[in-house]
Amino acid sequence: MGVARTTLRNDDMLSFIGKTTRGTPLFINKIFLSADLKIATGVVTPHFHASFGGGCKSVLPGVSGRITILRNHRFDMVAYEKARYGVTDGNPIYEDIVEAGVKSGLRFIINTSVDSMKNLTHIFMGEPVKTHKKATKIVTKDIKVEFSDLFDIVITSNGGYPLDRNLYQAVKGIAVAELMVKRGGTIILVSECIDGVGHKTFQEFYVAW
Repeated sequence: MGVARTTLRNDDMLSFIGKTTRGTPLFINKIFLSADLKIATGVVTPHFHASFGGGCKSVLPGVSGRITILRNHRFDMVAYEKARYGVTDGNPIYEDIVEAGVKSGLRFIINTSVDSMKNLTHIFMGEPVKTHKKATKIVTKDIKVEFSDLFDIVITSNGGYPLDRNLYQAVKGIAVAELMVKRGGTIILVSECIDGVGHKTFQEFYVAW
């Protein structure tokens, strides 16, 4: 976490290592890049536009600079049809993240998955790209729910504390609900939002935008 915060707010801690196929400039933390062996840890959970957490996401956005993160999260990428929960193939945000991980020299990941009660279900270790792809398939099998028809009303959340600390994070629950609700239906979001709309940096950026 210390490395990530330093990277985001201090351009002197960044090195440029090129661009992804989609033109995302890769500014990565110098401390991370200087490591002889780069190992990342993480949790493989569904992500509302990057497909899944874990894997190379520890590099982008994990130890990437502000410009890199904003480029990867830009509007046209987020709005892309396949930029959603559980989709890896053809997902521009996921593929951008994988490229960043490979170009950064990430060599090994140790990822886990948990159930709804936060109990450990799996541990995944190995080469980042193949290991994470395998992990996403296993996690998808564990958590995927099938339904026969869309619903008039869907009640959703972002999984409770600390994931619902602010509205900025809580919208991830809406991204799930919109897949299940009828057109013109109702989505009810249950979220504590003890930090309000978003953290201070987000609010400053939103106002500036």
